Amino acid sequence: MTPACPGAADRLSQLLATLPRYCPAEQRFALQLYRRLATGEPVPRAALAAEEALWQRFAGRLRDDAAGRVVAFGGLSLLPTAHRMEVAGRLLYAWCAWDTLFLPALLQQPARVTSSCAVTATPVCLEVTPQRLARCQPASAVVSFVVPAAWEGDVVAAFCCHVRFFRDLATGRQGLASHPEAWLLPVAEAFALGQRKVALQFDAVALGQCEAC
Repeated sequence: MTPACPGAADRLSQLLATLPRYCPAEQRFALQLYRRLATGEPVPRAALAAEEALWQRFAGRLRDDAAGRVVAFGGLSLLPTAHRMEVAGRLLYAWCAWDTLFLPALLQQPARVTSSCAVTATPVCLEVTPQRLARCQPASAVVSFVVPAAWEGDVVAAFCCHVRFFRDLATGRQGLASHPEAWLLPVAEAFALGQRKVALQFDAVALGQCEAC
C-alpha cells in the first residue's frame, strides 16, 4: 500500500493490530446477523439462538428499534445514512465509507454503492464484489481513516464518523486539515485494507458456508 499521508504506514499497521479478533462462535454469530440483516428486515433477537455473552460482545456494534429488533450491526444498517448500498435489489446503508468496501465480502454478495465527497458533495459511486473493487467513480476518490482510542463502546462515534469519502487527495487533505491524526487511502487501497480486516477477524469460518446464514 502507498498511504497518502506521511507516517500513515505506521498508523495503518496500528489500525490492523488493534482490530478485535473473533473466536469461531463469535464469527458465526456475526455472519448470521449480517446476512439476516441484509434481507432488509429488522432482526428479532430471538431469531438468533445465541448466548447473552455473544450479544454483549458486540453491544457497541448493535442498534435496536423501539421493538428491540436489530436494525444495524457492525456497519450494516437499515436506517438511512450517507452511504447507500444496493444488495440483491435491496436498499441498505453503511455507517462509514470503509464499511461499503468490506461488507460485500462478509455478505458474499456484490453491492452498488452511492455516497458523496464529505467536502464538495461530489457523488462517489462504486461497484464492489466480495473479491474486488469493480468500479470507482471518480477514480481519484480517497477514504479517510483514524485509529480509534478503543473499539469497545460506541464505534460510530469513535471511528465511523471520521471515515469518509473525498473526491480526490487534495480535497481530502482540505477536509482533514483540523484532524492531524487522520490519513487518506485511495479507494482501491481501502478495499484491500478491508480484505485484510475480513481475513483477520473471520479466519476460522468459511465466509461462503456460514451455518444457519
